[in-house]
Amino acid sequence: MLVVAGLCAADLIYGMGTLLLNAYRVAIIILGLHTYPATAWKCVTMPHIFMAKIGGQLTAMMNLAVSVDRYFAVAYPVKYLKLSINYAKISLGVIFVYFLGSSTIMIGATYFDEPIFAAYTWLCVNAVFPR
Repeated sequence: MLVVAGLCAADLIYGMGTLLLNAYRVAIIILGLHTYPATAWKCVTMPHIFMAKIGGQLTAMMNLAVSVDRYFAVAYPVKYLKLSINYAKISLGVIFVYFLGSSTIMIGATYFDEPIFAAYTWLCVNAVFPR
């Protein structure tokens, strides 16, 4: 149950990031600022873009965690029922540590990889994370 709650939290982060990102883009277009140049680092460090990009990856990782959890529940039902809540806490902790490390590397690669004057605008439509 705790693993599914983690998936719900990941979906919330992704959904809020996407909602804020779209509201930001509409506001930028209405204000006529959509052609102003921006760097990749500026785009990555905007909270709504950060939430949308990171939330998408976190959702994928949590879907994997729920799938593995459900597999163990079906394949080994007796052993699964004997597991305590610590199993879910440790699973979520491992996912969080892995996610924190990989997202730090991804954001750092954006900072060091992209040129200062990249061809981005304030809309930040292009993929700003490393490919």
